[in-house]
Amino acid sequence: MGVSRLKTNCYVDLEPLKPEEERKVIVDWLQLESKAKGDPLPWINAIAAETHGWPQHIACYAQVAALQVLADRRMMTPSGLNVVLEAGRKERAKFYEARGEDFEDDELHCIARMLRDVPPRHSFTKQYLVDALKDTYGVPKAERLFQRALHKGILDKRSNQYMIPIPSMHDWLVTHFGHDQGVSPAFMPLSSGPRLSSERPLDTYYPSKESERKR
Repeated sequence: MGVSRLKTNCYVDLEPLKPEEERKVIVDWLQLESKAKGDPLPWINAIAAETHGWPQHIACYAQVAALQVLADRRMMTPSGLNVVLEAGRKERAKFYEARGEDFEDDELHCIARMLRDVPPRHSFTKQYLVDALKDTYGVPKAERLFQRALHKGILDKRSNQYMIPIPSMHDWLVTHFGHDQGVSPAFMPLSSGPRLSSERPLDTYYPSKESERKR
């Protein structure tokens, strides 16, 4: 598939991989690149839960994972996985920042507030977004913002509808820009900031004894 050699600083628009393809790529990084020992399933599940099959995200997490396994003498540990998830999330945020770099923060706020009422993976019409923007910017600029969002990959066309193509990008936009301006800081360090709703705690993959007793 070639995804296992995709570098994190190379932005290539590809379709998401199917779940079985995604997991195979992650396994290749762990077992071929770093010769990892032990059960890879917690790491595979954790990485796949945050990459959603998108090759660029897989590269962000898997490259860090391979290096971390080597640093830990080829062992896959809970602490190592935590390092991988945190580093992968920062790289993923940088990818979203690059998608939004041609927008003013007030423009991203306006788009994100519209998205608060649209669940991830759900589509909407062009008119729905333009209507949400035109009261603030007028119809001509609203149309230009729509086209810019489409060109930058924030939007993706599916049949005659549009959607945010990556669920975590939808989550990122709403988390960082979906609040009303004046309620929260208008701009924050995007590579850190609040945890996204799609980011699960580590004990989801490595249950502690306490959490095991509660089951």
